[in-house]
Amino acid sequence: MSSSYFSDSFPYENEDEEENSYEESAYSDAIMFAIDCSESMLTVTDGEIPVIVALKSVRSTILSKIASSPRDQIGVVLYATRESNNSAQKDHICVMCPLDVPDVPRIKELDALIQDVSMFKEMYGSTHFLFPIGDVFSVLSDAMSKAPKTSKKRVFLITNNDDPTGDNPVFKKTSIQRAKDLCADNTITLFGLDTAEKVFDTNKFYKDIASFGEEDFGTGTNTGQLTSLMDMVETSSKQPRSAFGIPFEIAPGLTIGVKGYNLVIEERIPLPKKFTTNAEKIEEVVVETSYRCVDTGKALATTDIKIGYEFGEEIIEFSKEDITKLKTVRDPSLLVLVFKKKTELKDYHQISHPYFIYPDDSSYIGSTKTFMALLNTLLKKDQIGICSLVRRRNTIPRIVALVPQIEKTDPQGNQTQPPGFQLVMLPYADEIRPVPPVVTPVKVEDPAREAAKDLIRKYEIEYDPSKYRNPAILNHKIAVQNIALGRGPENKPVDTLLPDYQYIEHNLTAVIDNFKNLVGLDGITIADLNDYAAPSGSKRKSAVGDDDSLLERKAKASHMTIPEMWKAGLLTNRDTLQATNQLLKDFLTTKSIQPKKLKKDLITQIDEHLSKTEGK
Repeated sequence: MSSSYFSDSFPYENEDEEENSYEESAYSDAIMFAIDCSESMLTVTDGEIPVIVALKSVRSTILSKIASSPRDQIGVVLYATRESNNSAQKDHICVMCPLDVPDVPRIKELDALIQDVSMFKEMYGSTHFLFPIGDVFSVLSDAMSKAPKTSKKRVFLITNNDDPTGDNPVFKKTSIQRAKDLCADNTITLFGLDTAEKVFDTNKFYKDIASFGEEDFGTGTNTGQLTSLMDMVETSSKQPRSAFGIPFEIAPGLTIGVKGYNLVIEERIPLPKKFTTNAEKIEEVVVETSYRCVDTGKALATTDIKIGYEFGEEIIEFSKEDITKLKTVRDPSLLVLVFKKKTELKDYHQISHPYFIYPDDSSYIGSTKTFMALLNTLLKKDQIGICSLVRRRNTIPRIVALVPQIEKTDPQGNQTQPPGFQLVMLPYADEIRPVPPVVTPVKVEDPAREAAKDLIRKYEIEYDPSKYRNPAILNHKIAVQNIALGRGPENKPVDTLLPDYQYIEHNLTAVIDNFKNLVGLDGITIADLNDYAAPSGSKRKSAVGDDDSLLERKAKASHMTIPEMWKAGLLTNRDTLQATNQLLKDFLTTKSIQPKKLKKDLITQIDEHLSKTEGK
């Protein structure tokens, strides 16, 4: 039996197919929530109970992870409680949910506590005794040790107490040391909540705690009002995962390590999977592909299948190593080619979303210092770098612009934009299409121009892509959640993509009317707008009464005979014609006329017959 060949043009991996490939890798998140349950956290603040809002944040994170990253693990530790439940036998600490892949029973347990705060107080309670906060870090270290070694381990600490040590120097010293031990393999993200009496002050204690383990951007401290807690947790839980880690060659002999992040990814509904029940365990169906020889019908082993290229009448055989060499231009890396003024990068050069790169000291020691020195230098000189990027093996190099980005923070000191570089994929020449020039200039009076500016200024919104959800995907997720949790259909979520008509009605009516008066649109009607927006083919004038609506004309035609429709001129009007081919043929047959096949020929026959008989 001869070997079978695959004729292959040796394509490079598709860039679009790579976008979400790292999401399907063995990488996973392990998040442990540590929630303060002191008396102040169980007291109503801004109309809400902080502990309940924290539990809602946990629930929201679980639902998000189940939909996007089902392998991620989540756990919950409560501290400053009356009861105690942990393997280290520490007082006032309860492991509410061990670190594990979330499931339906865990969500239902959270729902019960969220809906009934008295149940929470009865099960866990609160203590007013001062206890070593370092014990919490010890329990967290033990809980996080059970996470997979390949996972990214993070601790979300939610509290409104900015000094849990109570100025006790012994507690403070041991707590900092145990926090260092915890951050050897984990990162701590603090969510400090303001109270009615004071603003959360990180300088008292947590400034040394939240800074440990900050290897990636977006970790550290988040402080603010209780009303923004869920948004802060959601943003932190969706911390971007590195899409690639490659060496960055700034100059010959000067190489550092960087990680690349895909900050913008289109959300899609995942494909359904097939499962089978094996005894009491549900397992995913594994699809296996086998090949058979077309001549003998026998199964082919992998060694029987070769990859080849037809050259003339001969098949040239290639090994896997040969194919790898043919596809490899160079190893994955980012190589600086030249530096240019930032003004040479135009807006139209960005035809796809950029990647964001951040230093990685784990691959090259000292990468952060060199990276920040290059960043500050390019910012100072207002320059960009032009580089060659190979993100992964078997991908072609792309020319990219290395655009420096400065760090930005909000009034509370929370980071809203990390420092680093944006990699803008530069287009090929045929990807840039010329914009046609404006050939019909329009003269606009100054009052109308100012009115338009006023309208735009008053309807400006702060756009954050993370706050705008695809309503179709959101409805799909909610439907799946309702089935899993045994709930009935809920009200559809608010479609944030629609304009805020209530805001427009109450705040912009006068501005819009003023603009319409100045440009001569004050007399425009909804009918005019619909007529303008309708396709050109639907704007034909009817042969019958222009004042009659299309629906009215169709209703009239449906009750007419063929001669009546002919007299009214409706047989030649395709918008109102209700006569079918069969109806037209039947009429002709009753008149002893052999009907033809096409409708236009049938109408012609009827027109000729009725013109003679009706004397028209």
